[in-house]
Amino acid sequence: FRTKAWGYTQKYLLALHEDASRDGARVLRFYVPMEVQLQLEHFGQHVSLYIQKQMGTYFNRLLEDFSRENNIRFLDLLGDFESNKSEGLFLSKDGHLTEAGHQVTARALFRYIISNGLLTERGL
Repeated sequence: FRTKAWGYTQKYLLALHEDASRDGARVLRFYVPMEVQLQLEHFGQHVSLYIQKQMGTYFNRLLEDFSRENNIRFLDLLGDFESNKSEGLFLSKDGHLTEAGHQVTARALFRYIISNGLLTERGL
């Protein structure tokens, strides 16, 4: 099942990239980690229903390798989230990002865009 699902995901991601590129858009793929990827003593109520231990970086590596092989920019936010894990980045009841989680994401994306010269007058 995992192999088949990943195959469909790759086709979908490539189609998105091709459509965006054809329209002249720049593509940056980024990965927002799940709460269970952080080194936390306790996870939120939602995640705790399904997962009892920390999850590794299997999906991060898949996306990073895929992006590199297809010359697509990729940013993994796991390090940024780990550095800010005490800020309460996820809602306990459903696992979505809190305001703090959105801020960590925005700061990391902005830092990447600026440091890679991706923001130009034409791109504004």
